[in-house]
Amino acid sequence: MALDRHPAYRLTQAQAADLLGVSTARVAELVGQGRLTPVAKYAKAGLLRADVERRSLERWRPGDPTWLTTTQVAEVLGVTQPRVSQLARRGFLPYEQAPDGRRVFRPGQVRVIAQARRERFHAGRGG
Repeated sequence: MALDRHPAYRLTQAQAADLLGVSTARVAELVGQGRLTPVAKYAKAGLLRADVERRSLERWRPGDPTWLTTTQVAEVLGVTQPRVSQLARRGFLPYEQAPDGRRVFRPGQVRVIAQARRERFHAGRGG
């Protein structure tokens, strides 16, 4: 199955609006202007998640809850900022490059990694 056809990689206009911090009417405008490309004309979840995230990243500003900064990731993972940078450089922590050159991270991915770290820690302690 092609990734663009898999539901996990697609968003509804409402989900895209939430991710972009705009109204669904604005999302419809972006589609009409060709700034967001629909995958399927009449599909309920007809926008590619990657396309919407790319658009979100173009609009990123410090404080945007859609993406986490290195400092925020360090807090979530309970590590230092240099350790977050090291994990990102080594490919253990997926990130995107913001327009100003900073690394930004998807909150959902960071939560999954944080949970895995906690489970590994507790397993190592015998419980």
